[in-house]
Parts: sequence; C-alpha cells; structure tokens
Amino acid sequence: MTDQDYHALYPVTVRGRRLFLKAGVRGFPKVAPGIAEVLDRLAVGAGERSGVAIDATGSAGAVALAAEPHRQLAWTVLASSSAALTCARQTFMGAAEVDVRAGLLWDLADGAADVVYLAPASDRGSKRIHLDLAAACRALRPSGEAWIVWHKDRGAKRYERLAAAMFAHHEVVVRSRGWRLSRCLRGDGCPEPELWQRFAAAGLDLESHPGVFSAGRLDRGSELLIHHLEPLRTAAAKVLDLGCGYGVLSLLAARAGATVVALDDDLAAIRSLHRNATVLECAVDARHSDVAAALKPNVRFDAVVTNPPFHVGQGVRLAVPRAFIEAAWRHLRPGGSLTLVANRALPYEPLLERFSSWKSLGGDRRFKVLRAQR
Repeated sequence: MTDQDYHALYPVTVRGRRLFLKAGVRGFPKVAPGIAEVLDRLAVGAGERSGVAIDATGSAGAVALAAEPHRQLAWTVLASSSAALTCARQTFMGAAEVDVRAGLLWDLADGAADVVYLAPASDRGSKRIHLDLAAACRALRPSGEAWIVWHKDRGAKRYERLAAAMFAHHEVVVRSRGWRLSRCLRGDGCPEPELWQRFAAAGLDLESHPGVFSAGRLDRGSELLIHHLEPLRTAAAKVLDLGCGYGVLSLLAARAGATVVALDDDLAAIRSLHRNATVLECAVDARHSDVAAALKPNVRFDAVVTNPPFHVGQGVRLAVPRAFIEAAWRHLRPGGSLTLVANRALPYEPLLERFSSWKSLGGDRRFKVLRAQR
C-alpha cells in the first residue's frame, strides 16, 4: 500500500447507507468491532428519545449514520482521530443536520446531551476509560442515556461495575459474540473527570491526557530514539516529529534549538503536547493530522523522527508505519534523515529501500533504531 492508497476512502454499507472508512480507522476495512451490536439495538430503540445525541464510538460516524433518518435526535459525531474525522466528514457531506467535529467527550458542557453512544478503547488503559465514563456522565442531562459497548475479554465486567458506581442506573441489554451493550442513566451527580496525568520523562516534568500513547511514563522505544537525537544536529534545523504523542521528542528537539513541527492523529496527544510546550516555553507547531495530511506538499525538513504506531485498536496494521515512512521520504529535503524506532520483529527495512541509504543504529533485544538518508 502506498501513502496515496493509505489516504484513500472506501465506502461500506451500514443499514443501507454509505459510510466511508480508511486505513488508520479502528476496524478498517470493516466497521469497528462491537458497533454492530450497537446498531442492532439502535434499530430496535430508534425514536425512543428526542434531543441531542453524541456518537463518540470512534466508528467514523457509523452510529449516527444508522440513526440519522430518525429526526427525533440531532446528532453530533465527535472524533478524536483525524483519520476517523476525515471519513465522517465525507460520509455526512451535505448533511446539515449532522454536526461532525474534532473533539473529546470532556469537551462537552455539563448537561449538553440527551444520549451518548460510547465504545471505550480498552487498549488506552483504565484511566482513559474512567475519564471517558465520567465525561459521558457529566455530558448528559438528568435521566439522559449512555449506551456503552465493551467486550468480555477486555475488562467489560470490571468497567461495568465502574459505570454502575458512576451512573444512577446501569443494565446490560445486549450480549452477543462476547460484546456487551450497557444502558446507563445519569442521576443527580457525576464524578469530576480527571483530565491530566503528571509524570517525569527524559528530565522533563510533563502532563498528558490519560490514554495518549505511553501517558505517565517514557516508553522504551522513545527512550532509545532519544539517545540518537544528538547526531541529528537539531540546532537551527527543521525537524518533523511524526506521531508525536505527548511530545517528548518534539520538546527535546525544540530545546536544542530546532524548529519543530509535530503531528499526531490523536487529538488528546496534540492537546497534551500543546500544554507541555506552553509550560516549558518551547516553540512547537503541533497539529492534529492523519500522518502528514496537515502539511503542504512542498514543505521540507532536515530531519524526521518517529516512533510510528503499528496498532490500530487491538490489531497490527503495518499500513500505518508504511504511510509514516512514505511521508518522511516525501517531506525530507535531499540529504535529510529519517530516524525511527521499531519493534525488532517488524519488517521496516524493505520500506527504506527508496532512500539513498539506511543503516541500523543499534537498539536492544526488543527494539531497533534505524536511520535513512534521503
């Protein structure tokens, strides 16, 4: 798959309507796992409520699309992933009655919605699930409904107990193929969402929203990559941090004097980096971006650094790191360098063949650091 293919949108049929998906969206090339159970219940219960509904399932708008013909609800698709946001905008192009926006559940005002649909991502950790549940509860009006889908092998029962403690009412209404769909009602109060984790990494005091990659610690891959920032001669260089997370690589490069642009598909990651850069007084241009989609085609950098993701949800998806490497090649100046870290088992070396040269910089038993020259 080329970088161009990575950004292609593909239609799938959901309840007789066309939903667009692409690489980088959870579940691709199908609708995200567990959403079918939500849609089955939606087909039965559509029209039972009126007011404002939020699709925060990460399904690129599949729930809103299936329910949208039922005009009792005014729908908002809330996407934290830039890739999912692109798909949802294409799906609902021209549909003025559906609001598609980049956002996170805790952006919503207290009592802003009558119904919230949520598919908590277990791979983002329990602190993020706690945050999303608290934010969903707070976003509902009194007696508003939250419909939450989880899987029995990914902590469903534990998180159902958490939901039961937060909401005035909780019941499991669907059990199907390991998926469990809960219906929750807001009571008089909700816990205050805990938006930030504080921690130290690479000598910096940092903060991150829960659920951002490696929030609360420095992951081993990035630790290895940091050892090879100095040879980049970042002072006065233009550096691109692809998949920046909460921003440790960007911040270190900026403190060394580089001009830094940082990109990430996860809106929570970009907001975390904005917060860290402000507190540390580092100039970093951080953008919410599906790989390098936020860059103009003619922008070039002296160096690209990346710890590219290779999971989308629970699955390994090599299309994503392949797109990262393609984007690095496209946005490097001649002679510029790409430095990346990868799991040793992942076959990244063939992806570097279009560069003029590449070499291994070392690593450990689990990870390898590679550098390629444009």
